[in-house]
Amino acid sequence: MLRLASLGLLSLAACLLLASAGAAQTADTSPTERSRRALALAGDLMSPFCPGRTLADCPSPDATVWREDIRTWMNAGVPDSEIRARLQARMPEQNLSALPGGPLGWMVPILILVAGLGILYAALRRVTAPSGAPELDPELEEKLLNELESEP
Repeated sequence: MLRLASLGLLSLAACLLLASAGAAQTADTSPTERSRRALALAGDLMSPFCPGRTLADCPSPDATVWREDIRTWMNAGVPDSEIRARLQARMPEQNLSALPGGPLGWMVPILILVAGLGILYAALRRVTAPSGAPELDPELEEKLLNELESEP
């Protein structure tokens, strides 16, 4: 009897676990979530039709077709990496990745950042540096002190 009750509780727990996993999967694949993921993916890919713009920002009719393809593939459950590969296969000579290519593509922004920080550091040092008062002639300083002491 105890074994039967344990088996029943175990079965109930397994059913609840499977139901919660199914609900989580349904939430991840909702139309809103798929649309958000499609827009994010289009924002991560550079457009071969509008140089310097992402696929999401490109007003070209060809880019619109590509965005629709992304949405269609998302609705079909195709993973992001596969969608990227499919689009890249359409234009193999283009780098659709929004990441800069080659070592120079990464070094230029880093050098600009370092130069900007150097300029900021120099400007802050200049602003916060103590402004020293000019040195007075010792005789003149003594006269000034004498005059201040003699005042009523």
